Amino acid sequence: GAFDLTIEGTDVALDEELKAALTPENREVWAMFKPEGKIDLTWEGHAVGGRNQDVRQSLWAKLKGCAATYEKIPVRIEGITGQLTYDAAGTRVDHLSGKHGDASVRLDGTIAPGDDPPFDITVSLSDLPLSEEVVAALPARARDLLTESKASGSLHMKGRFELKDDSGGKRRTLYSAEVRLNEVDLDVGTPLRRIEGRVQLSGEVDAERHAARGSAD
Repeated sequence: GAFDLTIEGTDVALDEELKAALTPENREVWAMFKPEGKIDLTWEGHAVGGRNQDVRQSLWAKLKGCAATYEKIPVRIEGITGQLTYDAAGTRVDHLSGKHGDASVRLDGTIAPGDDPPFDITVSLSDLPLSEEVVAALPARARDLLTESKASGSLHMKGRFELKDDSGGKRRTLYSAEVRLNEVDLDVGTPLRRIEGRVQLSGEVDAERHAARGSAD
C-alpha cells in the first residue's frame, strides 16, 4: 500500500550496513569517496499503492568530522563537515569542507546518478602543499610537469570542474580555475625561487584531445 515514512538518526556510523541501505546509484557515489566517520541523517520514503508501486527515497546527511578519499585524486581529507543530499536525481554537495594537513578544502556541486556519473563541482583549496603525496595524486599531465620542474611550496586554487555528455553522447570534461602561487620554487633549467603570482586556466578534455588556455600575472 501507500506510505510516507521518515527516519532520523544521530551519530550514525558510515559503515557497510548504511551503505547497503542506499540506492544502487548512491552506492556508486559512496564508492567514489570512501567515507568514514559519523553523520546525522534524515531519510524519507514515499510510495503510492499499486502492484508495481514506485518508492521514492531521499536522504539528507550532515557530516560531523568525517574523512574521505576521492578515487580520482587519492588524497585523504579529514575533519569534513557539510551536507550531502541523495535522491533519484543524484547527489548534492553543500559547503563540504575539510583539511589535508594544513591545507583547507571545500566542495560544492552536484553528482548525477549512475556509474562514472556526470558532475558539476566547485573546488576551493587553501595552503595546499606541493608535497610528493599531493603531486602523485594529480592527473598525469600536471603530475609530470610539477615533478620535472621539482616544484615545492604551496598554492591556493578555486575552480569549477564539469563532466558531461553532449547531445551526440560524447563525454567531455570542462574546467576553469584560478591558481595563486605562494612562494613556489621551480627548476626549469634555471632555479626560480619564491615565486608568487596568479594563473588563470581553462580547458576542455575528451577522448581525442585536450584544448587548454591560460594566462599569468
